Amino acid sequence: MPYPLGFTPPKIALKVGRTVSIIELHQSPTVPYYAQIFTPPTKSLNERLIAGSVEVAKKRWGMDPCLIEPPETPIAWERDRGQGPPVMIPDVTCHALLESDYGAKDPKRGWSHVAIVWFQNNYAMPIEESVIGQIALIEWDRWAEDWDF
Repeated sequence: MPYPLGFTPPKIALKVGRTVSIIELHQSPTVPYYAQIFTPPTKSLNERLIAGSVEVAKKRWGMDPCLIEPPETPIAWERDRGQGPPVMIPDVTCHALLESDYGAKDPKRGWSHVAIVWFQNNYAMPIEESVIGQIALIEWDRWAEDWDF
């Protein structure tokens, strides 16, 4: 896709031999701060947050996003509320649209896109190295949708 003069989107080399560009990046806090005051995050809550984030990306781009599973970190919490052990996922939810300059299913098509969702501890940029490593492993042909003008 042609970009405005002087703009070069960030690129990521995939293990499948394709280099892709990040053409959109949306970020938000994973859990609102006020929610953590009253109850600790649990696996169940995290699963709902992750599913909601995937749904947001699906609505944003009209395709199923590839989810990079977030790590869960146990946290100390003084009261057991009977909801399972407290665990946190990273603080920032990231949605990105990646683009390749040729089709995935039909190489004659102009471009292909993959929507992804991941979680990291700080706002990007940069994207955390562990996440870059996971993005590099995306099975592009499985997730991509081809398009042209």
